[in-house]
Amino acid sequence: MSRLFRSRLSGAVLAVAVGLGVAVAPAAAAQAALPTCNSFAYRDAYNIYGSVSARVPVWRETGEPGYTLDCALKVGHYNNTAVRILQETLNNCYWNIIGAQLVADGDFGTKTRDALAKAQRSHGIQDDGSYGQQSRRTLYHHGLATNEGAGTCGRLY
Repeated sequence: MSRLFRSRLSGAVLAVAVGLGVAVAPAAAAQAALPTCNSFAYRDAYNIYGSVSARVPVWRETGEPGYTLDCALKVGHYNNTAVRILQETLNNCYWNIIGAQLVADGDFGTKTRDALAKAQRSHGIQDDGSYGQQSRRTLYHHGLATNEGAGTCGRLY
């Protein structure tokens, strides 16, 4: 291989690596900027049987009435209501995929991460085992059926 060819190849590889870094960095930064989900809210969802009022993890400022759906959960979040809601969702909506039921204790450990990754994989999305915007939009959430005979897991509208 000539020195000129190696030099051009190295430059091309570097350009691709830098390009990928620039393309990936904003998404990672956006995920990192999300607040930690700490509560839940009922949101309209749907399934093949009809409507569901699904419990979805949210971030709520203490004492404030509003909330945001744009929040995240990952390993290391403990004693957290939103984690408990996610664990109940995994147990009720993905019981046939995750295997052993999770203890819905509000502690996001490796078992919750692995169960979430299996649910993500079943939908063909990034299976990193952390909950964020893509998981919220894609996963089915557990809640209350609003139509008689309707199932209790649904995807948000």
